[in-house]
This record gives sequence, C-alpha cells and structure tokens, in this order.
Amino acid sequence: MGLKEVTPEPIRNLRPVEGIEKPSGILNFLNARFVRLSLRKIQKHSIWPLMVYFPLHAVNTLVVPAISPESAPNDVLMMVRAILPGFTSALLKWSITAHVLSGLALRIWGSFSRWKTHRRRGKSIPQDQKERESQRAIGLIGGLSGYCIGVSKQLAYNPQVVTGYILTPLLWYHGRIMKEVPLEQDFGAIDIDFPKWILQNDNAFIKWFGGILPLSVLIWAASYHVVAGFCNFAKIRRMDVRKSLSTLILFLTTSGIISLWRLSKSSPVFQASSFPQILRRVF
Repeated sequence: MGLKEVTPEPIRNLRPVEGIEKPSGILNFLNARFVRLSLRKIQKHSIWPLMVYFPLHAVNTLVVPAISPESAPNDVLMMVRAILPGFTSALLKWSITAHVLSGLALRIWGSFSRWKTHRRRGKSIPQDQKERESQRAIGLIGGLSGYCIGVSKQLAYNPQVVTGYILTPLLWYHGRIMKEVPLEQDFGAIDIDFPKWILQNDNAFIKWFGGILPLSVLIWAASYHVVAGFCNFAKIRRMDVRKSLSTLILFLTTSGIISLWRLSKSSPVFQASSFPQILRRVF
C-alpha cells in the first residue's frame, strides 16, 4: 500500500506524564539534582581542614621519627600544637565526619541509580564507557599499580574509594586512642611516648594489634587517599605530575614504616599509669 497524506490535527487536552512534571516553588530546591550537587560540595569542601593539617602531621609522624626517633618527634609535636588553635581536634572530627557521610550517601545513591538504570534498560554499560568512568574516578592512575605497570590497565575497583573505607575506622581508632579517651579520663595531652610505648610493648597483642598493624595500614591508606584526593580535587591530568605524586605516596609510606621501626627500637619510655588504662578503655 502506498503512503497517504492526511490533514494534521492538533492534540488537545494533553496530560503531563506522572512523575516528570517540573516541581515548582520550594520543590525546586529539593529535587534530586540539587541534593546530589549539595552532597558533592559537602564532600569536596569539608576535607579542607584535614588537607591543611595533614602536611604538618605527616612531617611530625612520618618523616621526623625516621631521622631522629628520640626527642625530636615530641619537640615537633609541641611546636605544631602551639601554632594550631585549640578547636583543631573538634574541627577535624566534624569535617571528616561530614566528608565520610556525604561520600557514603553519594555511593549508595549512585549504586541505586545504576541498578535502576540497568533494570530498566536490561543491559550493562558498554566496556569502553566503564573504562572511561573507571579512569575518571580513580584519583592517581590506579595508585602504585599505575606507577609500576602503566596507566592502561583497567582496575576492577576504585582505590580512592577502597582506601577511604579502610581509612575511616583507622582514623576513628587513632583519634580515640590519642585524643578522646585521654580527655575523657582527664589524662591530659598524649605525646609520641604513648605510641612508642605500644610499639615497644612486651605484650604481643598490644604491640601488633594496638600498634604495628593498624598504624602501618593507617600510614599507607592516609598517604594514598589524601595525595590522590588532592590530585582528583585539583583535576591534575598531566602524567608527569601524577607520576610525581605517586612517588610522593611511595615516599610517605616508606618513611612512615621506617619511623615505626625506629620508634620501636629507640630508647625505652617511662610507662605512665594512664597508658594501660587508655588501652583498656579503647578495647
């Protein structure tokens, strides 16, 4: 049959499709896009206090003990505490909490959205698109694996997210053992002598599960997450700069492990009565 031209007729009484009409008034500020962008801004900018504090703390704990593990780490720690305001600990605590919660909300939201999209389309994301999204999401060319084997390898995980998950409980433990419990028990400020006492302890559980293992993983995860996060935040794309930042991660991690070893082999410290009480409170 041939085609037949008909007279066009306008569609009358068109009803909007339910669920896609544009919200009005205050609902404009409560739609999904606004909430998602707000969460991203919270995650992005809430970490500024840690980004400012991290270089000072890294020099004090990852570099100085590797050079001189005796009195120098405490001297630098006292100097850092003197130049920082008294509310630094509270500011770090709440900024990290906001960063973690907003990031977790975005991850859950993104996973749910992808599940709905896959269910509606009935097919998976094309391979080349997954690779582009993977490399865009990774902060530093896959971290040290990218440094060693190149940037073309696709990773089955996002190291920036993985190190964030690992870092969260370790930061809680570190803050709990060095700040919160001593303040709760009126023990005053704790210095480097406390972790040094843990690393030199005769009790294997205290030495390994209270000190060596959590501190080693904390050093690695914090070095990667902060430096790679800065790379992502600053939108650094030049490969030579990204390689240099990967080298910085390797340097901080190696120097931190050497610092732990040198503190464990340094002169024994006096065991304060508060040290065992802090551990019992934490564990």
